[in-house]
Amino acid sequence: MSTWVSGDLYVSADSPKSISESLPPSHSQEVTEYIRISEEERNTSSFTLCNPAWVKIKKGVYKNDIGYVFDSAGDQFNDFVAVLVPPRNFPYPMSQDSVALLDRSRLPHDGSVSDILREEQVVGCSYRGEQYYKGLLLKYFRYDCLELVDRPHVDDIRLHLQSGWDFPFLEKTKVTFSLQFLRAGDTVRVIRGDLCTCVATVISVNQIYQTATLEIVSDGKTQRTQVRLGDIERVFHVGETVRVVAGSYLGLEGYIVEMNEEIFHVCQGVSGEQVSLQLSINLSNSNE
Repeated sequence: MSTWVSGDLYVSADSPKSISESLPPSHSQEVTEYIRISEEERNTSSFTLCNPAWVKIKKGVYKNDIGYVFDSAGDQFNDFVAVLVPPRNFPYPMSQDSVALLDRSRLPHDGSVSDILREEQVVGCSYRGEQYYKGLLLKYFRYDCLELVDRPHVDDIRLHLQSGWDFPFLEKTKVTFSLQFLRAGDTVRVIRGDLCTCVATVISVNQIYQTATLEIVSDGKTQRTQVRLGDIERVFHVGETVRVVAGSYLGLEGYIVEMNEEIFHVCQGVSGEQVSLQLSINLSNSNE
């Protein structure tokens, strides 16, 4: 069970009291409802993963890799789940231990490669019994080989992001990842709801309930309101000191010297060297 987002925890116990007494203090106050599953229901139903979702693979060639749950709950069968992962074995020469998206241009042009269509659009290809979706490989894993991941590090899904598969879900994942670094005093912009476009200061953040309390100053009046984290975005300013939390410059600290849309130019505090970052999601306050 995640301590960051709401979800279900399945246990065997003789009563709700036994469950509550066994929960750690960090969880005991967060349980809102107990639902009893009968013995018959437990024996006739099977656990399914939501689609889309992220999972960590615990065994085999893809151990510790993060994958995207591809199929719907109704398509999962025989305790196996279809997952999209970056390939590790390629149908053309690659250096040992390479992990990359499939390059379709390197496959034969003799008719042995067939298109995969979705809504009359080519979304991938089939070759030698394998299916590839925008360069990601479709693999089947047993449930006991998978661990649900609520908020993967963006570096761990770098190739999924590069593929562009299920763009809306990828964008949601990036936002969820970035907002875990939100702290009191940060500046944000409301992007949904009645207060849309308002710029505010963060007063407090509740990662468990995924909400933030904001202070908005308008027409000389100060207003405090609570919003969902998914309804705000971080706002950075030139001169602000930041730390890089993802990408090739991970750990770099400096201050913003220029911003152009989503291109941030950051000057390192020690060396004075400037680097360019293409995603604002890569930054957090340096006092993190």
